[in-house]
Amino acid sequence: MNAFLQTWKVSPSVKIALPSYLRNLSRVAAKYNVRFDAIDPSEELKDALPVWYHFAIGDARIVANSKSARCLRANHGVAHVGQAARIAARLHSIGRPHGHRPTATCPCSECEAERSHGRCDNPHRCALYARKILSNLLPRWLKHPGPDRDNLSLTSRRLRNNLEQATHEGRILFNPSILARLPLSCHFRVFLPPSDRCTSVVRRPARGATIPLEAVEVHTDGSCLDNGTDTAVAGSGVWFSESDARNVSALVPGLRQCNQTAELYAVSIAAARVPPFAPLHIVSD
Repeated sequence: MNAFLQTWKVSPSVKIALPSYLRNLSRVAAKYNVRFDAIDPSEELKDALPVWYHFAIGDARIVANSKSARCLRANHGVAHVGQAARIAARLHSIGRPHGHRPTATCPCSECEAERSHGRCDNPHRCALYARKILSNLLPRWLKHPGPDRDNLSLTSRRLRNNLEQATHEGRILFNPSILARLPLSCHFRVFLPPSDRCTSVVRRPARGATIPLEAVEVHTDGSCLDNGTDTAVAGSGVWFSESDARNVSALVPGLRQCNQTAELYAVSIAAARVPPFAPLHIVSD
């Protein structure tokens, strides 16, 4: 069991036979709202998550101790989402030649193999239960067979061009991808709000009509006095060209005053001063 990937709570009581370091770890994790989360999980990431007591199961009636659930674990070796998906996949071949049949005596190769080894007396029932589990995952964690298409990633050609440009200190096209890939350990977050996870699917809307405009080049910079101290004061600068009305310098708002926030604030100011459909080249250190 994994308290971060499954709906299983660790009791901090000393009566529970857990090593003290694990009890302390669970207390700290609960105090600072540590949990697993991903904005746009890839299919491979979804596959690697435990399917039993999955944190994103939306239907509490999905139980891990039913007859079918026990058979899936003991006889089919199902522990993760990807394994459950492979068991349920045979249901897509119903009605096809040599495909799966919705009976306990289905003659398809997968069901025959499972029955012949004495592992399962009704593979169809288990496939149905595997599909039921997967269909009750919350939207962001549902399986979507096929390539990841969120309209947020650069094409392979543009990614290759970025590599070539980087070697020659050329212009690099910003990659807006937020696709979360393996390993799972890269997606634990801390200081998250105590509310439930956001479960909606992240997708960029389809592009509408575009208006051809000349590319805009802007220089941005940020700096900070007393960086790293409580008295730090940060500022940002944006320069388009000589005497351009869009040139500006500004103090960084908010409590987080440092050179990194100043750099980011400068970029946000520049982006806000250019039409959203105009190609924008940001020159920054």
